[in-house]
Amino acid sequence: MAAAERVIDATGGVAPGTRKRRAGTEPDTPAGDGGGLVRITVNLTPKAFGALTRSCEATGDSKTDTINRALLVYDLVRGLADEGGGSITMVNPQGERERLHLL
Repeated sequence: MAAAERVIDATGGVAPGTRKRRAGTEPDTPAGDGGGLVRITVNLTPKAFGALTRSCEATGDSKTDTINRALLVYDLVRGLADEGGGSITMVNPQGERERLHLL
C-alpha cells in the first residue's frame, strides 16, 4: 500500500492498520470511561442540516451515524491535505474505480 493511500471500510471508518497517527495527536477520551461515547451539541447551518437530512434519507442511517462517518472522512481528507496532498480511490457498486486527487 502506498504511503499516502488510505482505505475506508464499508461502514465509513478508516480500516484498521491503514492510517498512522502523527505524534502528539492521540484522540481525546472522556475522563474515566476508556473511550466510550461522548454526547455533544452541534449547531448546523441550514445548508449543513440539509446535507445531513439528505444523507440520512439516502442511506437510512441515523443522524449520529452519519455525523460520525462524515467526521471520519473529513479527518481523512484533512490529513491528506496536511501531508501535502494524496489521493482517495472510490469504488462504486458496479466495481468501477475513481481516484480523487487532493493537492
